[in-house]
Amino acid sequence: MPKFNKTTVFYVWFDALINYITVSGFGNKKFNIN
Repeated sequence: MPKFNKTTVFYVWFDALINYITVSGFGNKKFNIN
């Protein structure tokens, strides 16, 4: 199993952050997701 390097950790964190922002606020306003 490959070890996580800093780049992998960053992209995983960044993807999670984008998903959180989209679901929590921005996405609701832009796409009207209930």
